[in-house]
Amino acid sequence: MTSTTIVEPPGCRPLYGVNLDPINETFKAHQDFGFITREITYGFYLSDHGILDGVDTELVVLSGIMVQDLPKMTGWHLRACRRIGISAEDCERVQRCVCSDTLGFTSQ
Repeated sequence: MTSTTIVEPPGCRPLYGVNLDPINETFKAHQDFGFITREITYGFYLSDHGILDGVDTELVVLSGIMVQDLPKMTGWHLRACRRIGISAEDCERVQRCVCSDTLGFTSQ
């Protein structure tokens, strides 16, 4: 296997901070998934703040990931929310809404 250089889409480093390198490491065994995540999902969609700003985009992403019960990605995006200035209380409110008993989930 040849070594490839990972090109970061704009805006990933502020969201993921020091966690970006370990996240990219998880994609080494699945380079196609890493490419789709970085170049398509972040590069084309999540980095375009023409309609939603960074905070609103991250809140939509976080709730979408939480409802799928993806704990590792939820952790990444909870930290991203805090890095871009969303308060711990607001993150907790999002979690309570997404994980409410009305959706069939229980808050932990």
